[in-house]
Amino acid sequence: MLPAVFVSAVLALAVPATHGFVLGLGACPDLPPVKGFDVADWASGEWLETTRFPFLFTSDVSCSRASFSLQKDGTYKFTYDGRRAGSRGSEPIDTVDFLYLENGPGDDLADMKVVHEDYSWLPVKLGYRIVAWKPDDESSGGYFVHFGCKHFFGLFNAQNLSIYQRRVDPGQSAGILRDLALEGIDMSKGSYIDQRNCPPIGEEGSGDRISDWMAP
Repeated sequence: MLPAVFVSAVLALAVPATHGFVLGLGACPDLPPVKGFDVADWASGEWLETTRFPFLFTSDVSCSRASFSLQKDGTYKFTYDGRRAGSRGSEPIDTVDFLYLENGPGDDLADMKVVHEDYSWLPVKLGYRIVAWKPDDESSGGYFVHFGCKHFFGLFNAQNLSIYQRRVDPGQSAGILRDLALEGIDMSKGSYIDQRNCPPIGEEGSGDRISDWMAP
């Protein structure tokens, strides 16, 4: 129990509010990067975060969305905003991080390293990979799942996971959760992101209100 408490305390100080995590036992689950990842589509428009692993200050998040834009130095600017419930009521989240896509062979662009703007002093860059991906098509909106994990001596691990969708689609969400469970990810630890009664998506998105996509 003591190592788990220590790991929790360290990560709570080191991981920014946009990145929740949960603790697991043993080594990290082996989830390979997805094949056929389309960087251009991923970096176009806005994505709605619909499910995430929460922890401490990252609980009770709502109206969260993200966008990715290519910078001159080859990094991707990750802009994240939403609302977070706190003791003083709903508080805004407005965070910018920078991602380095791994330049390996094949589809390794789905492997990423994230450099946090306010945490550049960290000795190692936090990493995650895209483990599920679907582009927009005529039948449904696109989605992707990012997953990261660090293990500690093979005894404990800290898992970071978020599901992003172009629109709130309960049927699509259920399929994503089912597939992740088959990969050994305990999705009972995930938190649903409330996207009802949220402000309109910005000019880079669809222009629709998120609440319009919700099932009655």
